[in-house]
Amino acid sequence: MKQVKTGLSRLTVPEKVALAEQLKTKLTGNANFTTPVPTLAQIEAGRVTLNQAYVAKVVARLNVNQAIVDEGAASAALDELITRLAAYVQAQSAGDEAKIVTSGFGVRNAPAPVGLPAQPGNLRAATKGASGTANLSWEPVRGAASYEVQLTADPGTEASWQPTATVTKSSALLTDLEPASKCWFRVRAIGAAGAGAWSDPSFKIVQ
Repeated sequence: MKQVKTGLSRLTVPEKVALAEQLKTKLTGNANFTTPVPTLAQIEAGRVTLNQAYVAKVVARLNVNQAIVDEGAASAALDELITRLAAYVQAQSAGDEAKIVTSGFGVRNAPAPVGLPAQPGNLRAATKGASGTANLSWEPVRGAASYEVQLTADPGTEASWQPTATVTKSSALLTDLEPASKCWFRVRAIGAAGAGAWSDPSFKIVQ
């Protein structure tokens, strides 16, 4: 025995509205189904209600999108006016802080000296790639212009650490490593003031 298929779970709202219209048309005067339950009037009422709700939603979305555009334009216009006013206050005050604060504007702090970069955190080493390779990644460090990566087979001996890469992103792909070798990796950030502290080592056995 065949079963009726509705497919409602996969229909969009416009498709449901179209299906209700189709059902009303096909069942009107259909000798096979003379007393539909629910009635075709109820189906039509449901179709109209859903279609009205859908149209209202579409209109509301268009209105919201226009409101967002209008807000952005108004915000940019006010930004431009305030920026011009700030330039006027700057020129008239000649940089006198006491005069600037009477205008309602704040006063910029003098830039703080740049110190050494922080220690990179969460250094991770992965060897799921070509033989003799290792993928390293770590958390970016604010103010870092580059990162220096080192490796060793003996982390207890400082002199055994060897430079292996210098990168500008917080990740590095190391190649030409000895397969099946035990490697410890570390990284440090280098900024305008110099090199920061080394990260905690990360251990991996190279594939």
